[in-house]
Amino acid sequence: MGLPMTNIGNQHQLLWIRKDWLDKVGGKLPQSVDDVWNLAKTFVEKDVSGTGKTIGFGMNQDAMNFSPIFAAYNAFPGQWIKKDGKVVYGSVQPEMKEALADLAQHYKEGLIDKQFAVRSDEEKEALVINGQAGMLFNPWWIGYTNYKDSIKQDPKAEWVAVSAPVDENGKFKTIRQDPVGGGIVVVRKGYPHPEAIMKSINLTTDFLYSLTDDAVQYKKEHASEGLTDHSRWNNEPTQIPMQVDYDDVLKRYYDDIMKADKAGSADGIQEDRVVSYEAYQEFKQKGTAIDANTYGEYLSRIEGQREANNPNLEVIPAGFYGTTETMKLKWANLQKMEQEMMLKIIMGQAGIDAFDQFVSTWKKTGGDEITQEVEEMSSR
Repeated sequence: MGLPMTNIGNQHQLLWIRKDWLDKVGGKLPQSVDDVWNLAKTFVEKDVSGTGKTIGFGMNQDAMNFSPIFAAYNAFPGQWIKKDGKVVYGSVQPEMKEALADLAQHYKEGLIDKQFAVRSDEEKEALVINGQAGMLFNPWWIGYTNYKDSIKQDPKAEWVAVSAPVDENGKFKTIRQDPVGGGIVVVRKGYPHPEAIMKSINLTTDFLYSLTDDAVQYKKEHASEGLTDHSRWNNEPTQIPMQVDYDDVLKRYYDDIMKADKAGSADGIQEDRVVSYEAYQEFKQKGTAIDANTYGEYLSRIEGQREANNPNLEVIPAGFYGTTETMKLKWANLQKMEQEMMLKIIMGQAGIDAFDQFVSTWKKTGGDEITQEVEEMSSR
């Protein structure tokens, strides 16, 4: 028997913008693809960072980081999607070519970090912390990373999350991630106490979400050890790191904070959400003149969660999440070829027609075979 480690919804990339830079140049929050690039151009041309090295877009070496730009062109790299009644691989669809041409053009114009192809996640974070980057794509939980430390370097640094760019119909698109994330907890057939796994998960959940008096008391007693609700997956003692929650928990969480804010009290909301309510109150009073951890809590739980549930969001179900027999042998090489193609085109090391050659090679070296297997498995 097994229990899946589920993924909650709304973990997609959002556009994060230095709001203080936006205000400084008298700009507006972008909506379309052109709006996004025009804002990046303004940041660079006016050297808003004052470093002489202002970067419009900061990112790491994974070109998939630009998924919202691709989605605005109805392109979905790295995803199996349904198209014309069939399941196809997004990275080899014609829509990809236009999106790649767009990215290549704006890389050439200097709006994307010139060194992105060799930057690690840590180096990407450093651009943010040091105040060089004006925009980047990241999920709602950005505040729980080192990005919150940008206010240590510049107390006026302020970030805002935006669901942009939208497509021609005003929709901000994303693909629904695999609902099973992190694997499956299994119990051997014949094991005399299969209920032990449920007891363990219940105990872990009670602790992670502060659902019992014992959990609340334990956290208070060990607060000096850095045990906080938002770091639950990093340093809190858990038996099984299994997420048990509603798919729309981010909306529920955010709505709870807003109701508490309207009531002027955190009484009645779930205990693990009180820290977010308090961070929101402190930010409203002091702005970014707060400590970095409090600012990070605000960024993730208020800015991030709000925008992760933007009414313009269109979540598209993926066509396939699994692994086929041929994937086991050839998928790693196909993915490597795909990533190299994307990087070369974006960086101008290859022309846009290199995409057509990639598609042809991809199909001949296992892609067509895998697509057939995917179609057969998804139609069962």
